[in-house]
Amino acid sequence: MVATQMKSTNVGTPGLLGRSYLRRYYRTFIYNPACWTRVAYCDEHPAGFIVGVLRPAERSRTIPPRQRIVLLLLGLRALVIHPRLVRLLLAEATRRVPSNATGSFPLILARIRDPSRDGRSRYDAPPATLTYLTVRFIYEELGIGTRLVETFEAAALSHDVTTANVIVPPGDLPAEAFFRIRGWSPAPGSEPTGSDCARQLTRNLALTAPASGRSAPVWGRPT
Repeated sequence: MVATQMKSTNVGTPGLLGRSYLRRYYRTFIYNPACWTRVAYCDEHPAGFIVGVLRPAERSRTIPPRQRIVLLLLGLRALVIHPRLVRLLLAEATRRVPSNATGSFPLILARIRDPSRDGRSRYDAPPATLTYLTVRFIYEELGIGTRLVETFEAAALSHDVTTANVIVPPGDLPAEAFFRIRGWSPAPGSEPTGSDCARQLTRNLALTAPASGRSAPVWGRPT
């Protein structure tokens, strides 16, 4: 997964955090039953992957303290080696999020709201969160991103979760267009009020129709 991401983008926050950090960060998803991770292969080569949280509250409880400490130390090491990372993290932290957003920024910030604040019962399943999606540039025209998102939606439904959220960073218009075309729409009351505000998109999974008539890429679980 880390190698695939580095081939997709080696700049910005993920690239500066480094392979060691990313490898351990993704392990908190891969070995967690509350999460969903899949890798797509084309011609036996990794083409893209998706990372998401199906049960947010359970995931936060099941990350061992030792893993949290290791991630903290690796993050501090990256800050020392790459001072530019400080500016990127500060920019990430100061980005405005819609007031009722439920989701996470990839790799850095987790913003999970109490479901009762959104008018849902505490016993309702909170929305699943699509945390990270990437496809290598050379495979972008093959529909792999769409199929990866479909696997996540199906996994959420299998866990009796009927809503999924994703937060698109400010200015990432291609990503927003990608999700809107595939049936995701702004969450009620979460429309941004400025260009520096992240956009939360949501999807009613109960309305998701199963894909058919298309050949699927080969899927693999990360190791």
